[in-house]
Amino acid sequence: MAIDVAGSILKQTDIRETITNTAESDVGFNLNYARLERTMVISSATDLFFKHDGREMYVVNTNDDIIQYTLSTPWDISTANLTATEDLSAKETAITGLFFKTDGTKFYICGNSGGTRVHEYDLSTAWDITTLSFLQSYTLNFNSPTGLYFREDGKQMIVSSTVAVSLRSHSLSTAWDISTGSPYDTFADGNIGGIFFSRKGDLLFEADTVADAITVKSLSTVFKISSAVDDYTWTILPTGGTVKSIFFNSNGSQVFILTTTMIIQQSIKRGWR
Repeated sequence: MAIDVAGSILKQTDIRETITNTAESDVGFNLNYARLERTMVISSATDLFFKHDGREMYVVNTNDDIIQYTLSTPWDISTANLTATEDLSAKETAITGLFFKTDGTKFYICGNSGGTRVHEYDLSTAWDITTLSFLQSYTLNFNSPTGLYFREDGKQMIVSSTVAVSLRSHSLSTAWDISTGSPYDTFADGNIGGIFFSRKGDLLFEADTVADAITVKSLSTVFKISSAVDDYTWTILPTGGTVKSIFFNSNGSQVFILTTTMIIQQSIKRGWR
């Protein structure tokens, strides 16, 4: 099986970085106040995604699979049970990114094999990967994509990569239809793995694959990546493997970090809304 889930779950209740001379109640959203909740041992994974209610988790991996887990307790990875695995190697043998449409009737992957592309799949039953069917591909004009993100209305797709201009935004004239995509905006950065945005689009989170940290950027214009400026860097605790990607729940109060060896779940007292 492509994903290895160990039986032991590590739990701690209050591991966090502190901000010197600042009370937690006096600050807004800040990853430096994240508390470790639990970890889940996992191998070969390259990206992850959660259903909006936290009851389904999806992982893609280096074995060209998408794997679905059902969580008996929403947003609690210690309750994850593997429910389905599907082989995506017919279209991509080096999967690096994953994203779902908001209603669960589509998902998208990006990767490096056979030309760098984003692939779009339909699900005849929402959120059930066993009902997938391939629809179409979108060719990227750059190499080494590492992460994928869609704006909530489906009219903007942002792809990260390890090339010099490592963030590229694409406009979709028809929502969620990648065949209608066209280049829109770029940002030069480095060492980026997966990416995530706050729901309003005013914060960008980048997985730094060299520093094994999360870089937080503020956007003066929402979802316009060229307006991004560095805010701060969050050093993840515990450490373990190379950081690959990051995912938040809808209000920013739960954060999940995927590394090459585990999923790290942390809670944040003050989410972004």
